[in-house]
Amino acid sequence: MSANTELETTIWIIDDDDVEALLIREALNRSVEPVEFHAFSDAESVKSALANTSIPRPDLVILDYFLPDAEAPELLPVLRESLDWTPIVVLSALTEKASVRRCFDARASMFVEKPPSYAELSSAMARISDVWLNVALRPGRASN
Repeated sequence: MSANTELETTIWIIDDDDVEALLIREALNRSVEPVEFHAFSDAESVKSALANTSIPRPDLVILDYFLPDAEAPELLPVLRESLDWTPIVVLSALTEKASVRRCFDARASMFVEKPPSYAELSSAMARISDVWLNVALRPGRASN
C-alpha cells in the first residue's frame, strides 16, 4: 500500500534526460500498479515540488546523479529534509568509489549503476521497486 492513498504508489523520477526518464517510467510501470509518476528534470523543480503541498509525496525516488543544476550528493540533503524515510535510489553510469560514497554520506538509500540495455534496466527497476515498496520496512510504512 502506498503512503499516499490505499490504491496508488507515487514515484518521483528525477532525471534531466527525457528519454532516460521515460525508459525508467516504462520499466517501473511493468512492476508497480497502480502508480502515479512525477518527473523532474532539475534540482530547482524538485525544490518547488517539495514546497508544494498539493504534489503527493513519493513512496520511492529514482535520482540521476548528474542534473543541470546539481549533483545527487548536493540534492540528497534537500530531499531528506522533507522525505526523511523515503527510499532514494541514485542511478548513474558513474561508479567511482568517491562518488558512490558521497551519495551514501548524503543518505542515499541505494546506488545503482545504470544498466546498458532496456531489458537490464527493466529488471533492475523491478527488483528495486520490489525491495523498497514490498519487502523493506521503514518508519512511514511499518505497522502500528
